[in-house]
Amino acid sequence: MTEFAKNGINRGDHFAGSGAMRLDDLLSPSSSPRADNPPPGSGAVCLDDLLNPPPPPLPPLRRTFETCVAVIMRMRNLPRLEAERGAYEAVLIEFLNATHPDTPSNRCAHCGRPETPGAVLQSIGWGVRHAWLHNDCWEQWRAGRRARAEDELARLGVVRP
Repeated sequence: MTEFAKNGINRGDHFAGSGAMRLDDLLSPSSSPRADNPPPGSGAVCLDDLLNPPPPPLPPLRRTFETCVAVIMRMRNLPRLEAERGAYEAVLIEFLNATHPDTPSNRCAHCGRPETPGAVLQSIGWGVRHAWLHNDCWEQWRAGRRARAEDELARLGVVRP
């Protein structure tokens, strides 16, 4: 007779609410706790996760880029490199739209000078966001803004293919 049987404890008994495991769970290999499933809330790390950690999640902008690449590859039946070129332009345009400045209407967003009879300020933008620019300043402002956006995209993990 086992020590457990002498004390009136059956192999399948457990103590409800005590956090104790059933004896069968400890002795039976088929029902033993799996190493890859630690108890919830225990803070334990699975050995497989430790040895083969999942890749870190992609930053949101990079995820958007990858989604756009997949859509272009599928819809246009293009190889990945060509799809990346199209996706980069789409993400760049969306980034420029999302970060479009809203500048005061009495000064040029590029040179800072006010409107004069020979240099009229024009509104560039859509919706409620507008940048006010002289006609001669528009190209330089656009090129500088695009270069800054490309630098920011690269910092966020999206580079021109």
